[in-house]
Amino acid sequence: MAVDWIIDSPFKAFSDVIPDAVVGSMADIGMVRLTDFVSVLQRARSMTLDGSLFWNVGAQYDLANLGPAGQAILAAPTLGDSLMALQRVFPLIQSGALLSVVPQGSVVEVTYRVLDPNIWPRQADAELTMGLIFGIVRHYLPDVASIMDLRFEHAPDAAGERLKRQLGCPVASNEICNTMFLPLSALDSRAEPAAAQNGQISGDMETSLSEALRGLRASQSTADRCRTEILSRLGREPLDQADIATELKLSDRSLRLQLQSERTSYRRVVDKCRAETSTLLLQKTDLPLAEIAWRLGYSEHSAFTRAARRWFGMTPEAIRLQA
Repeated sequence: MAVDWIIDSPFKAFSDVIPDAVVGSMADIGMVRLTDFVSVLQRARSMTLDGSLFWNVGAQYDLANLGPAGQAILAAPTLGDSLMALQRVFPLIQSGALLSVVPQGSVVEVTYRVLDPNIWPRQADAELTMGLIFGIVRHYLPDVASIMDLRFEHAPDAAGERLKRQLGCPVASNEICNTMFLPLSALDSRAEPAAAQNGQISGDMETSLSEALRGLRASQSTADRCRTEILSRLGREPLDQADIATELKLSDRSLRLQLQSERTSYRRVVDKCRAETSTLLLQKTDLPLAEIAWRLGYSEHSAFTRAARRWFGMTPEAIRLQA
């Protein structure tokens, strides 16, 4: 399995809020393992009394630090274009994460989640990234009341209450993903003249971004790409093999043969994703077993129990007691 990463010396941009002693030798590394990045943020969060610090840092982050990817986000003429640009270039900024912009009726859901269930706790990372998304929204909509709802995957704490007061919207916890809800009409909003950029990126920069995205996809194994799709859908959408194949731009047969050439199968990849996620939810959260079963894509608790016995040789209740 590939090691997930985040790009371009991320700690330099946050040097004023993350102590050097916490960062250590990683300060000058150009590409940092995602698990290390999240761990450093979490340790820094535990050392501050300001629970909303990383949300505010994300909201004030200068996207120009992201190079061409950041410029593509800032150059978009409308909020909708900017969020879609963020979704498109995010794999160049960070691997192993879900970032999606999905209209649902009169609402748009902007969702972020680290996919690897073994990277936990990750509260500071969630607050930082959702704060960054809020900064993009505020670039086009200075009125913070534009946020209808905010949800985090971690347990509730004082930071959530502070954000609720700061933003004037509901802030929920223990959700499947970190999600910001905006009115669909907000996507047409344009930046104030003083904040607007050129409204487009150069042809050379667009070519560079497209080539980088193609190169990134080509460097990933089929099993890793499949795993990313499965984890992004787990508990949210059906895990139909044909749908996953279509998303990967493969036929069902090609997906099966490519996974076979990598000495695995679609069922094995799904099982591994479910098993890893179940361990996290059982040992790191207090969620009811029925809720965990649903988040793993099982319609019945009994199906989850049978799967746990197959994976671990014990029931979900026994796994939870080992925590």
